[in-house]
Amino acid sequence: MIRDEPRGYVFRLKLEDVAARRVLDVTVRYHLLDEARRKRIAYDNQEPISNPLYQRRELLR
Repeated sequence: MIRDEPRGYVFRLKLEDVAARRVLDVTVRYHLLDEARRKRIAYDNQEPISNPLYQRRELLR
């Protein structure tokens, strides 16, 4: 991936899998440090290493 370039993602959903809710919650997170690596190097963080950047709720039709 190229830094600072916009990224697009396509997700295919089966409506029968989400029919009961008819809502899709989307959260994009920025990970400062992978959880597995954090454990491997024994980094005891005081602040979150994963922060939400974008949240949106979409009604499905």
